[in-house]
Amino acid sequence: ALLWILGALAGLFLMLTYRWRHGYRLTNRVYGFGDHSLRQMVIAKVLDPRATGKQCGAGRTLNIATRDAAIAAGLRWVVSQMSASLAALVTATAALLLISWQLGLLVLVATVVFLMLMHFITAPLERRTHLQQERAAEATGLATDLVTGLRVLQGLGATRTATERYRDTSRASLQAALGTAKSEALFSTVTLGLSAMFLAAITWVAASMTLAGEISIGQL
Repeated sequence: ALLWILGALAGLFLMLTYRWRHGYRLTNRVYGFGDHSLRQMVIAKVLDPRATGKQCGAGRTLNIATRDAAIAAGLRWVVSQMSASLAALVTATAALLLISWQLGLLVLVATVVFLMLMHFITAPLERRTHLQQERAAEATGLATDLVTGLRVLQGLGATRTATERYRDTSRASLQAALGTAKSEALFSTVTLGLSAMFLAAITWVAASMTLAGEISIGQL
């Protein structure tokens, strides 16, 4: 019986590995096509002679067509990861409820509280991310404009002023990027810490139920 179970587990992991590789390849294809399509849409809007509304500089448009398009296309990764997490959550919840409805209910309530807390913590990170994108767009736009008008700047003798202006803009972009990196590090630390505490609490409750004879060692 043990050999049969080991064989079944080996087959299960082989299937999981194959499905993961297949899904990863498909997700990359969706990301690549999405990124390309967004860039084409931006270019089509810029080149459309009937376009109206606010006009962006060349550098800002370049930043939108490259960095921003890649970030927007990255939503596909979020969708795939959240779908997998939801499937794991449903499976784990069903197993817990079958083992002990009290333990399963505890996990569900704690998970909702955990997600609400994470949503509250991510608010500063979202603001810093938007600021970073804005500063990066300004730096890219200014760099493109300076390179485009370099001969004019040299003729006017304004290269030093232009260099100082770009240095200030680049430094602001760097500070925004560092702020975002610090927020991401803090978010990761808090997430890992709360997850560890959550897991420890659930394990303690389950172990107490096992010692009390409410669930078996195998169910633990």
